[in-house]
Amino acid sequence: MDEAREVLQLMIKKGCAPDIRSYNIMINGYCKAERFDEAMELFHEISRKGPVPDTVTYNTLMQGMCKLGRISTACELFRKMIASRQVPDIVTFHILLDGLFKRGKLEEALKLFQAMRNSELELSIVCYNILIDGLCKAGHIEVGKELFHKLSVNSLKPSVYTYAIMVNGFCNEGLADEAYQLFRSMGDNDCLPNSCCYNVMIQGFLRNSYTLKATELLTEMVSKGFSADLCTATFCNLYPILSPLGWLFSAYWSLYSAPMRILWANPQHFNTSLSSWLVSISNSSRLSLFAASLSRMLHVVFCQCLPQPHPAYQTEVLCGSVNGQLCRILLLSSFSCSLQ
Repeated sequence: MDEAREVLQLMIKKGCAPDIRSYNIMINGYCKAERFDEAMELFHEISRKGPVPDTVTYNTLMQGMCKLGRISTACELFRKMIASRQVPDIVTFHILLDGLFKRGKLEEALKLFQAMRNSELELSIVCYNILIDGLCKAGHIEVGKELFHKLSVNSLKPSVYTYAIMVNGFCNEGLADEAYQLFRSMGDNDCLPNSCCYNVMIQGFLRNSYTLKATELLTEMVSKGFSADLCTATFCNLYPILSPLGWLFSAYWSLYSAPMRILWANPQHFNTSLSSWLVSISNSSRLSLFAASLSRMLHVVFCQCLPQPHPAYQTEVLCGSVNGQLCRILLLSSFSCSLQ
């Protein structure tokens, strides 16, 4: 950024006055580098000397201030924008609406939304996503639900992110079953779940201790070519500590996660991992649960996560003879199932 500022000063010295687009690039760079004070300093400089700040200038600064949590400064910029006769666009309102909700200013956010509805702006699904998300996170899940179901009245169709917002809202309120019902209804609206939706639903199941449903959905997610995001991966790694059934999900997650790909390439490491799982499920009740989901777990490992089997496993693992450990798991599982 310092070098870019030097180039800007050199342009001025050479008589090549930068236009507002050049200044907008500089201000955006300062905001991305979280050097907001320097961004504001440059804004005040061009406000005095020119060129005149445009809508992009104000939007960039307001977004930076909202990111920093300085919503009052963002609102002040908005008022200055109006006073300078710059016309706010839909992006301006999205930035302010999102910033107000994130700072817990629910009343101000709703007033702004009402003003947007009364204006000639055409409200998009993005605007409603911000509104519904803000209401859900503020604990007003029923109001968010009502808005969701009335989207069609406003000639809008929920996007995949609208569904993800509602699913997350239901799960946060302990309504995992209702969240899952909505998740499964997405296809009815020609809106298939993406990686974000799967991750949000899995996290919701884990937060509400729906361990077996989480493992089933994890399998389904992988089969569709999606992967766990950072938040899901972190939750999965912590889950064994947080839940009585955490040991089961831990075994399942170990088979699915990235370290499994390393084990796959090394038969000795894979064998060691299997041995540790056997110890963790030595309790008979745990073994029964493990056996119930074993076939699906192995299907994930051998058929989905790892489409190119290591040559050593074509003759050893798939035949169940890596030091007999995998074979023993299968035999123990079959025996446990026969006792049910």
